Amino acid sequence: MEIDNIPIVFFDSHCLLCNGSVQFILKYERKHILQFAPFGGVTYHKLIGDHPPDETPDSIVVIQNNQLFRYSKAIILILINMGSFWKILGIAGKIIPPFVSDFFYTIITSNRYKWFGRTDSCMLPSPVNRHRFLE
Repeated sequence: MEIDNIPIVFFDSHCLLCNGSVQFILKYERKHILQFAPFGGVTYHKLIGDHPPDETPDSIVVIQNNQLFRYSKAIILILINMGSFWKILGIAGKIIPPFVSDFFYTIITSNRYKWFGRTDSCMLPSPVNRHRFLE
């Protein structure tokens, strides 16, 4: 399988909501194909490039087949790749117009540190999932 075809979920490793979301995905994903990498890491710079700090994405971003998915489109892609019930939920999420779902998404991401907190330490994946985390 080529790296271009593998969906990579980039996340803010200091955000407790983002870390919790990654843990949720790891627990419930049926296909076990999603890979994970932190913003600012080697994989991020290789595939997305360098951005000034104010242009770094403020939430989960997915890249697959050289396409970048942000906001609700990223969440829908993650759900679809998770399989099972989550795939159905992701497909159903496509019914909601992006301007509506992105509106609520940006409210949550704008307040994620205030509502959920932040950490200075990085999440350590379990030995079972370590191979799914990229630098």
